[in-house]
Amino acid sequence: MSTYDTGWQLVTLIGPNLTLAQQAKGAVHVHKQDCGDIKRQYRHSLSNAWSMVAVSKRDVVNAEYADHIREGSMTEEEAFDDIWFAPCVTLPTSQESQVK
Repeated sequence: MSTYDTGWQLVTLIGPNLTLAQQAKGAVHVHKQDCGDIKRQYRHSLSNAWSMVAVSKRDVVNAEYADHIREGSMTEEEAFDDIWFAPCVTLPTSQESQVK
């Protein structure tokens, strides 16, 4: 069943304590929770990993950077730039763009 059928996806956020090579993509990486790349690529960074249910990439950005956005130290666009979504994450950017 796809994300568009269920309306949500369980994702795992890893970071921000990634290797320098990994940080080139973004300070926080997001994968579908059952993605095999999590254990293969992030075995030394999993102490900072956590999972959430999301219906859009915007949900993930706001969950990770809500305090920074609310305080004005970071815009939502800057927060989007700081997060890398792996190809296994099939969420739309926002709920409004989700196919029904």
